[in-house]
Amino acid sequence: MRLSWIRQILFTLFALLLSATACESMPAPPLTLSGTPLPQVEESISTENVTRVTQLSRWDEAVIGSIVYSPDGQMLAVASSIGIYFYDTDTLARVKYIDTGLWITCLAFSPDGKILAAGSRYPHNPIQLWRVSDGVLQDTLAGQSYNVTSLAFSPDGKTLASGASDDAVRLWRMSDRTVSHTLDVGASSCIDTACGITHVAFSPDGQTVASATRIGGQ
Repeated sequence: MRLSWIRQILFTLFALLLSATACESMPAPPLTLSGTPLPQVEESISTENVTRVTQLSRWDEAVIGSIVYSPDGQMLAVASSIGIYFYDTDTLARVKYIDTGLWITCLAFSPDGKILAAGSRYPHNPIQLWRVSDGVLQDTLAGQSYNVTSLAFSPDGKTLASGASDDAVRLWRMSDRTVSHTLDVGASSCIDTACGITHVAFSPDGQTVASATRIGGQ
């Protein structure tokens, strides 16, 4: 199915519900309504208890491009074709919406959680920097010629890595909002939304940046 045919998709949140009895013997719980506190759990999702993962809530928010948790885990940001939604992770209630005026493809919180970087696709492919506290646009990183597909902040927050559909990873210096380096991965020959960089990530020490492509990997 082509993306242009999709008018709406379902965004689903799953969490682990623990019980003294096996899940096969339990009826499925109803979906949690917005504003309802989530059940308290004492165990992380793992391969051992994955059979007890239950759907808690489902939201319809246009076409979803990316979801990211804030560093403190208290907020979930959702990138969509019409803007950015923010949800409280305790209640599942929507707490904020930013009308970006762009189709947002990817998101990344700064390590301190104060800034949310948002990548976009056509027509101009800018990267927006939003202040999380009040949803005010702080800056726009221009000069990105192709669709932005992935974003990642370095652990110290001084560098933002962006992947794009032209098979390039750009390193943005946050001090002056300029590109310090452009890494040409060159894994594919097409420049399209179906090609290019799919993910970028920094190592915990910030010394290495990894990238993945739809065709091959680096």
